[in-house]
Amino acid sequence: SSDVCSSDLMKKLSLIVLSMFAATAANAAELSGTWLTKDSNAKVAFEPCGDKTCAKFVWLKDDSNAKPSLDTNNDNPKLRTRRILGLRFGEFAKRAGGWQGSVYNPNDGQNYQTEIKVLGDKQLEIKGCAGPLCDSETWKRID
Repeated sequence: SSDVCSSDLMKKLSLIVLSMFAATAANAAELSGTWLTKDSNAKVAFEPCGDKTCAKFVWLKDDSNAKPSLDTNNDNPKLRTRRILGLRFGEFAKRAGGWQGSVYNPNDGQNYQTEIKVLGDKQLEIKGCAGPLCDSETWKRID
């Protein structure tokens, strides 16, 4: 009888553990995909990178092969000729209520501590901070 009880208990524990992993995977997946920035000047893809989620530019309004957008504001002169399209600019870890990490902003060449919250299926709020000063905007899911 104790073998039956321990067997049932093990089955229940296994189901609990599996459901916890499934919930974690589902939460991580909700950020994955392609998002359009607030000003519609860029599309950003969020995708797994190791145990984190990374962000990269996959489309830029003012970018073309004839006139590529370059990282001209970077503090490192050696990086000022790199193309922004395809640049991995953020890395995030899942936290309670969203994701936290840092992003590199090629518009000003600075890094910002960042929080992301997914708002339903179609929107996310991204908030970047430099010290005590923070700003946020809403992006729309397109994929």
